[in-house]
Amino acid sequence: SSHFCFATDNGTALLPLADGNVGVLSRNSPFILATREQQDLLPTLKHRFVSTSAIAKLARYFANNDFLKAMGIVKFSAQVLAKHIGDVLPRSWKGAKVARWDPDRAPTRPT
Repeated sequence: SSHFCFATDNGTALLPLADGNVGVLSRNSPFILATREQQDLLPTLKHRFVSTSAIAKLARYFANNDFLKAMGIVKFSAQVLAKHIGDVLPRSWKGAKVARWDPDRAPTRPT
């Protein structure tokens, strides 16, 4: 089960992440609140997503936009998806007007 440690002895705020690690909150490198389905869209960002169990346990805090801003946490959005979609799409698709996708040759299949 995930635990949330809001602050350590030295005031560092920690948060359990989707990849099983613990993140140190920083506005320079924000963590992302997202549903499991949203996280599946950007699997290379598991180290940036807050664990879904932490999201459930801390829902009342995460519902407060002032808290999110102060902690450097962002909600999954079209902007987050647009910023990181290039990390999961084939590089050959960049700038292409039409892209072919063959599910039998894809490196990973959607689940």
